[in-house]
Amino acid sequence: MTLEALARSVPLEQQSPCQKTGIRMRQRISPRYFSLSTLLAISFGGLMLLAVGSVLIVSLGGAGRNTGELLADKADLILSSIEQRVRQHLGIVVAQAEYLKTSMDRGQLDIKDARALETALRSALAATPQVTGIGFIRSNLEVVRVERRDGSLITEDWSGQLDIIKLFEDVRAGKAAGWGEPVWSHPFQQTIIPFIVPVHRDGDLLGILVPAIEVTELSRYVAEMSSPVQRAFILHGQDAVLAHPALAGRSPTGAHERPLPLLTEVDDKVLQAIWSAERQPLNLPLRSTDQGHIVPFSADYFIYMYRRVAGFGEKPWIIGAALPGSDAGQEAERLQTMVLTGLGLLLVSVFSAIAVGRRVARPIRDFVRVTEAVRTLEFDKAPVLSRSRIRELDTAGQALNAMVAALRWFELYLPKRLVHRLIAHGQDDLANAYERDVTVMFTDLSGFTRMASRLSPSETAQFLNSHFALVGACVEAEGGTIDKYIGDSLMAFWGAPEEQPDHVERACRAARAIASKIHADNRARLTSGLAPVRVRIGISTGPALVGNIGAPSRMNYTLVGDAVNIAQRLEQVGKDVQDDSDVITLITEGVFTGLPEPGQAVFWARREVRERDGTIGIYRLT
Repeated sequence: MTLEALARSVPLEQQSPCQKTGIRMRQRISPRYFSLSTLLAISFGGLMLLAVGSVLIVSLGGAGRNTGELLADKADLILSSIEQRVRQHLGIVVAQAEYLKTSMDRGQLDIKDARALETALRSALAATPQVTGIGFIRSNLEVVRVERRDGSLITEDWSGQLDIIKLFEDVRAGKAAGWGEPVWSHPFQQTIIPFIVPVHRDGDLLGILVPAIEVTELSRYVAEMSSPVQRAFILHGQDAVLAHPALAGRSPTGAHERPLPLLTEVDDKVLQAIWSAERQPLNLPLRSTDQGHIVPFSADYFIYMYRRVAGFGEKPWIIGAALPGSDAGQEAERLQTMVLTGLGLLLVSVFSAIAVGRRVARPIRDFVRVTEAVRTLEFDKAPVLSRSRIRELDTAGQALNAMVAALRWFELYLPKRLVHRLIAHGQDDLANAYERDVTVMFTDLSGFTRMASRLSPSETAQFLNSHFALVGACVEAEGGTIDKYIGDSLMAFWGAPEEQPDHVERACRAARAIASKIHADNRARLTSGLAPVRVRIGISTGPALVGNIGAPSRMNYTLVGDAVNIAQRLEQVGKDVQDDSDVITLITEGVFTGLPEPGQAVFWARREVRERDGTIGIYRLT
């Protein structure tokens, strides 16, 4: 009697809860309501929609954030470039002025010695080409100044100038120092930016050193950083224009009351509209110091990005750039294309899953386990799928078994880091060769030929495998990629495929780890009555061509370049080192320069290397 018949023979009120639950569950999954193929089609379609849709949402969300961050990084790069150029331009003036001030404060430069003062001012003027003139105002308001225009030395009495009197009052009150506001200079007949440097000795104010730069010089810098798709500018406050490409070649204009032109006076309609009432917010994750907005025009829209920079007077400078939306919005257009493509692929995936679901008639739990192991690159955890009586499932199962076996061999014969990146990111990520700064290492066993002659083939293979396991572990521990084994030699590199800014340090740490391991292994070999192993290592750094090299039928991900050749040559030069150390590591001058501490290596010699003109400096890693 079946369970269902037994249940029917017992009155419903006398049945146990488990019996009642079992009957209700069978009624819910009864094939009278659902066919297996339909259920699998709905399940596969729903799962595909959920999986691909969630991945698509996450990917598009990440792509959207990345696009926003890319545009924000672009804005930061533009503004930082302008700010850096300006600070470099003005920083030299500050450094020269501070040097003169220190000389005067310490009495090294006697301000009463007219000839010495003239020489110092002329030297400072020669060292700072951006300075149009420099002067020293003594406490009695007598000024000695030198102009770049004609190189003349001018001595004047400014005791009647009210602005100079007020300047001294502010300096004595501790208010005026550093960069001043732009002013119209009658002697220079142009707008200048003065740098005010009070000079004291023993608490007394000796005078004020004032180098001055032309505003038009800043416009020339801004013009160099501008292009047809990028208009750089510097504003003084909201309305005055401090620097703009249109002002770079214009004759100096201004007045004492208004030394800088207003926005409306500059021949640039785009800049004039920067504070337009029609501006719209710029939804980008800009730096906290940066701001931006969008202003629509009849044919296009412009993106304004700007940064307020303090430290150059009472009013902050506004450093910025205006970019046409048609050029700056290319990343957003690519994101939109990706959204449409992703939705199309999502629909194709769902319909394909439904079609496949109708053809599948059994659970695929083992398939999921295999694909999960492949996704996580844990091939050893992938189960071997058993044979199936259903032809399609059997074919798929055996194909997965073959794929996992091939991937295991693939990972065995190629650098593991490279295999992981190929599978995780796809072949396109590494398809094209590119130039990258890398550090290359070559290792070689000294006297291996003589050693191998005393070993059988199996003993030789066992010894090499043990040696390469020791060396390879040290390389991989520092994130290096083992390129190839050449006889008893090993080639490894750092800096690719992932970027490693500290690739020089990693390679040198790996060399020291190899030396430590070889030394420990030699102690064990001597205890066993075996001869010690001697290893030579050559390390070089520099640019190299990185990527897939070879014939279409047989490719290698490897390096080509001078750095590779020099590392191999250095390993050979190690034969000339008269030393009985277990490991001899020679590095190039470039590697030595990249070490964080110079004491980590010592100079060995300057030598010629084969197939290279001239000599190179060779250091030995300690």
